Order: sequence, then structure tokens, then C-alpha cells
Amino acid sequence: MSNKTKKSAKYDWLAYSQSFLLLAKVACQELEDTREEKHKKITRFDPQNFKLFYNYEDLFISIVYNIKHGIEIFLKTLREILNLNLKYGHDIKVLFEDFKDQLPKTIRPLKDKRGNEIKKEDVDNIPGQLEELENLVIYYYSCKFIGKEGKEVVTIYDKENDVFRYPKNKPEIKINLESVDQKLISGLHEDIDKIYRIFNDLGYILDIYQQNKELKDQ
Repeated sequence: MSNKTKKSAKYDWLAYSQSFLLLAKVACQELEDTREEKHKKITRFDPQNFKLFYNYEDLFISIVYNIKHGIEIFLKTLREILNLNLKYGHDIKVLFEDFKDQLPKTIRPLKDKRGNEIKKEDVDNIPGQLEELENLVIYYYSCKFIGKEGKEVVTIYDKENDVFRYPKNKPEIKINLESVDQKLISGLHEDIDKIYRIFNDLGYILDIYQQNKELKDQ
């Protein structure tokens, strides 16, 4: 595979991972938006006074699926950035543990000729970012969401990442949508922002590290 092809593949993976997380974020923003007439979605195909009403539970499944799938694709993206073989499977806990094992121990501050820079602060932040990311991965792996009146929405160890993909899934789990509330949606929104920030920060550092490593190896 040529360097140009590898670079294209790397950014293709990044685009996919960001897209799933950003769509989940947009859905949370829409649910949290309190503006009047927000449900008024008029297109040339709709009746004159058509309104599309939706509640927190209506978008919950798609939000969580996009978060979980975004995490999976982002973890595979980081492997792509490091020029490692694709890790198959959907278990985000296993994917994270494997990524943590593969994370280079030789990342140091640097500034290359193209102006890309890894600061000492960036390197110092990596352990804390990994810990924060690991907690988020475990949370979405176990799907232990708490909704109205402290009731569990679902608790399961989702090794195939399919609980939110189909109503009939391998663990045979049924989601209690009646327990989804505004607080839960806001919590998901905060997590999305954390996940997106950490993955992109790590991706930037690893991309600079890997590019400079490959230049040295030539």
C-alpha cells in the first residue's frame, strides 16, 4: 500500500468515527432545545400543518448506538493512524485494552519542519486522558444507564456491540424506554463531548508521532 493510500485510509476512518459521534450530539442538542415550534419540519412533501413530535425516548436508542459505534470506529482509527493491522470484532472493552497495550511508550515533545507540534503538556495529559476514556468505554460497554427515579434503562455487557442495533439482540435484552429522561440525555451529551475531545487529541498526537517516526525510519 502506498503512503498516499495509507494516508487516505487513515482519514476515511477518522471521518466515519467523527460522523457517528457528531450525529449523536446533534440528536442530543435537538432534544435539549426548548425553542418554540422546533417540531415544525415543513418540506414540500409534508401536509400544510405537519409537525413531527418526538420525546427523549424516541431518539435514545439511536443516540447510544451512534456513541457506541463511534467509540468502536475511533479505537480502530487510532490503530490505523499507528499503521497497525485492523483489529476485528465489536467488543469496545477489548478494543480499548488492545489499543492501550499498543500505545507507543516513546512519545516525546517535538516540533517538526511542517509546524506540527507535540507539547510536553500533551504528553503529560495522556495518562489522565486514557483513564477518563477507559471509564467512558466501560460505561458504554456495560450500558448501565439510569433514568427516571433512579430506574435502570438497561444493564448488559455488550460484547458484540449489538444491544442498540436491533430490538432482538444476542443477549436478548429489552430496553426500558419509559425510564429515559432529560437528565439522561444531557449526561449522554456531556459524554459525547468528552469522547470526541479525547479521541481527537490522542489522534492528533499519534498522527504527528507516527509520521515523524516513519520519516526517521526511511
